Amino acid sequence: MGAEVGDDVFVMDAVIEIPDLSSIRARIQVDEVDSGKIRVGQEATISVDAVRSRTYSGKVVNVGTILKQASFDRPQKVCDAYIKIEAEDMSNLEPLEEIESVHDALVRRLLRLAERDLGPPPCPYAWLVFGSEGRMEADDWIGQARELHFKKYGDSEVA
Repeated sequence: MGAEVGDDVFVMDAVIEIPDLSSIRARIQVDEVDSGKIRVGQEATISVDAVRSRTYSGKVVNVGTILKQASFDRPQKVCDAYIKIEAEDMSNLEPLEEIESVHDALVRRLLRLAERDLGPPPCPYAWLVFGSEGRMEADDWIGQARELHFKKYGDSEVA
């Protein structure tokens, strides 16, 4: 994957990769103060912000021994640990559902950014999707129908 936050993305550029779900490992960062509490073989539960209704079970398969700064703006020292997600959890995973959740989060974020940069909307509005995306069957965004509905000034009708 070559796209980074802030990059221009063009037609046919890869921006998301659907993994082989038969074997998934999660890399997590463990704060230095908690690193002594993590052991190989320990059971773990993982949740993902984009899919708040789900948790995944797994086991710790590796705990790093090298401490590093978490990020440039987070000075805490952390080590990496890897968790193998249980196969039975992955059998119920619908990759397209995950993509739709990411898409929904992206649209919400874009609308918030537009409101931040342009100011509050002059009237109530709704962003609607139709077709396969509206039925939560989307596998791409090409040809999907979307509409922006808004309330007319001084009118109860929706335009």
